[in-house]
Amino acid sequence: MIEVFPAEFVSKLRNGKVVGIGVPIPAAALADLEDYAEQELSSTRVVGLRLPRFASHDHLLNGCVRGVATGALALWPDWYGADIDAGQKGKPPKLVSPLWREKAEGLVSAAHLPLPTGFPNAVQVAQLSLVLGSPNLIIALATTEGMLGVRELKSLVATATWLAAQMQAKVALLAAQELSNSEEFDRVIKESLGHLFVVPEAEPPVEEIPAVTVTSIKGRPNPTSPGEVVLAERLAKNGELAGLFSFNQTIKSVHGKEYKVDLVWPAGKLVIEVDGYSFHSSPFAFGQDRHRDYELLISGYRVLRLTHEEIVRDTPRAIAKIRDSVQFVNKNPTHGA
Repeated sequence: MIEVFPAEFVSKLRNGKVVGIGVPIPAAALADLEDYAEQELSSTRVVGLRLPRFASHDHLLNGCVRGVATGALALWPDWYGADIDAGQKGKPPKLVSPLWREKAEGLVSAAHLPLPTGFPNAVQVAQLSLVLGSPNLIIALATTEGMLGVRELKSLVATATWLAAQMQAKVALLAAQELSNSEEFDRVIKESLGHLFVVPEAEPPVEEIPAVTVTSIKGRPNPTSPGEVVLAERLAKNGELAGLFSFNQTIKSVHGKEYKVDLVWPAGKLVIEVDGYSFHSSPFAFGQDRHRDYELLISGYRVLRLTHEEIVRDTPRAIAKIRDSVQFVNKNPTHGA
């Protein structure tokens, strides 16, 4: 077992391989992994799949394929390493299929998943891996069920292994603590799965898609965070606040540490953080948030934390808090602001 999570766990990940770990709450561990990647691994992108209960191997495999495609749709048009906000276009790698790309871009332009017909699952995920544009791509699978039968566990392990091989990505398997005593799961821990399972191609009817999260893009609201998307829309329409804030920017503290923040008003040195309970409730996330607030404070930044639930359910109140904070800063500027 890997005791230090997520730093030591991430150090074990390798392209084309699966590393598994038993954790008390898989969804919370996934949130910690995403937060760690955003703060400590600037070149790493995490696509998180919170897996529903699956009825069959095909159900799980196809759900994961559609989940990865959902992540790619959320990132459009920032494909192949593009940074649209900075005016930087993505350069498709040599392994990109021109036919697949043409069809996929046509689909996402119409708000459909980039899964063109006529391509097997292996080709779909290989092309989607290139779309996601990160040389350090992590696909993180988090189970939402505790005890799984041997057959289900084998399907889970086989699917993780298949994704790693086809996408040449690092695959993290985050399973409930109860599974850690399983012989099959122990094989994942030891990274010895490459030759154990043969996964057949399958094209069954559309299956349930896992809940998908994608680490953020500089300059844009995180497309998988409804709270950030809502804030972007409302702030843009507010005459007093429009144009003040930039999304997902990096701030360097006085200690030289870089922190990615959800929103920042550079001129007023005001940071807005959007906190979801599932993403900020674990001891790791709680400690990270407090230390980051300290680093930002001594670097001259004020921090306003809004809950994701508040933003979505009572957006006018959230906007009012931001407006009041801006007015307060204008009346009481920090040194150097």
